[in-house]
Amino acid sequence: MNVKAYVFRPSLEDDNAITALIVWDPLDGTVSNYSVSISGGSANLELTTMENESYVIVREFSDLNVLSYPLKNNEMYNVQVSAVNNGGTGVSSDSITLSTNDVSPPQELLAVTSGQSFLYGGSGIGATYVAVHPVSVNTISRLMYWYNSTINSILMQSLDGDTISVFLKDLQINVSTMAFEWQGERLYMAGQNLATNLFELWRVPVVYSYNIERVHTILDPVKSLTNLVVDSFRRGRAYWLQENNDGNVSLELLHLGSNVQQQETVNLSNLTVSALTLEPHTGDLWVSNKTNGKILRCPWSSGACEEVVNTDMMVTSITQDESMMYWTNGSVIASVDVAESSTPNVWIPFEDCKIISIRTLSPGQQPQYCKKKHQVLPPFWYHMHLTIFI
Repeated sequence: MNVKAYVFRPSLEDDNAITALIVWDPLDGTVSNYSVSISGGSANLELTTMENESYVIVREFSDLNVLSYPLKNNEMYNVQVSAVNNGGTGVSSDSITLSTNDVSPPQELLAVTSGQSFLYGGSGIGATYVAVHPVSVNTISRLMYWYNSTINSILMQSLDGDTISVFLKDLQINVSTMAFEWQGERLYMAGQNLATNLFELWRVPVVYSYNIERVHTILDPVKSLTNLVVDSFRRGRAYWLQENNDGNVSLELLHLGSNVQQQETVNLSNLTVSALTLEPHTGDLWVSNKTNGKILRCPWSSGACEEVVNTDMMVTSITQDESMMYWTNGSVIASVDVAESSTPNVWIPFEDCKIISIRTLSPGQQPQYCKKKHQVLPPFWYHMHLTIFI
């Protein structure tokens, strides 16, 4: 089943607030649901998935209106998964170890420009890399992938090392945007086919890179594709921003799970989207409105978007980790704690280059929209005076 477990902390203030994401490869055949056993330390849990979903999130539960976490810090747990259908429960998978000593890295961003990439956090600029846009990151193994148009290849480098290697060469498309899908460990790429000039979506497993496949071809005339994100959990969806020949930018959705790939335009109450990111555990989109600089949260199950923060700037890229939302307008990076209604922090990393995109390096990637209840937070109103560097 290839069971894997990832640990992150939804609360930066509580060391014992431990959440785990457990994923596995789905089995062929008829499966009603999966049973997940977690034992050891302070827990003895039996969890059941909804239908045949191949993941489960071990998170807080409420007892007398007090949030508690079944997993504790500095403990070891054994995890096993078994499939269930009308015939009963199948053979359990091999046991894997879940250690809550594994911590999310410090709050870091990878800021990508047209000339380089660099790590950035509250303490300032860290390591720099030769990687240029478009870039995608495997946040679990801390591997960075980027497209080199000169040799028409995808290159790869560890964020913690210097060695650069060729991951994929002799591509058939000029890649303009990429997304790493970390449940299936696949790299998605979108761009223009060098032979047909049509825009296409491709994907490749990071373990077996020779198994590259074309997922979808856009037959309508298109100028560019940007901001690709992939949701592989419940829904099997890919989203991107598409500049059409008339100059209008549309938010597009592709249903990856169907035999016939179906593309549709998403209408978010007439919003003009300039950037987007995805909560992988909920499937909700966070989008920035080009006309007024507001960032909104859009549940995947409905088109009703809720305003979260007013940035007072033209947002070009957004990303998130367990507690923070980050955005940039190309010249500055700003952040806000979406759970605490705090005042945004504004960073000015460089004066001589333009930031194209930012990416969180946290494996969790799930801001707690509101820690106690899931009610809508009031919008944040503030004003910033910015110097724009071109």
